[in-house]
Amino acid sequence: MTSHMINLIPDEWRSAGSTYAEAWRVVRGTHRAAFRHVLGFLLPFGVGGLVGAWTATYLIAIEGDGALHVARGVLTFAGVLTGFMFTVILFTGRVDQVYSLTYEQARDYRAKVIYLVWSQIVTLTNHLLTAISALALLIALSIGVSSTVIWFLCVMTSAFFAVSFLRTLLLPWQVFEIHQFGLDRLVDHKEDEINKPIRERQR
Repeated sequence: MTSHMINLIPDEWRSAGSTYAEAWRVVRGTHRAAFRHVLGFLLPFGVGGLVGAWTATYLIAIEGDGALHVARGVLTFAGVLTGFMFTVILFTGRVDQVYSLTYEQARDYRAKVIYLVWSQIVTLTNHLLTAISALALLIALSIGVSSTVIWFLCVMTSAFFAVSFLRTLLLPWQVFEIHQFGLDRLVDHKEDEINKPIRERQR
């Protein structure tokens, strides 16, 4: 791609690309990062797909608006979680004690926050995919497409929903990890304040 073509790309797109590259450089530093991320997605996706296959068969077999109610519920759930995720991402890493860190602690803290924000962005993406899939299912149900298409969309919605649900369960522990890091540094700082007069008298 020529430099002229690159200059036509919006700045926010280029910024997002460079930010992604930097974040992935940190994330891939963990042991077998790509494999573990793929596995962490495929396991709940597969379980959710199996549940969705059974549910879709049941919903298609019965009369009424059961599938519509399920799709609306999933869409509402995914929408709420999407808004919540933006707030979590915004405040991740904002710990008051961060400025009292040593150089080594600050490097570890930076890597930890980047990894957690990466994980949260993946979770946000899953929420969006869940919402898109549920919306597609609603549209398909409204226009009356074939039962095969309905079945497929039910499976996909259930699979994405399972991934989102599992990753949402992990969010409180990610937030806890950040707060624990800040609290540990606060305790270290207070301990240093207590020991400082003792060290000065020993000189």
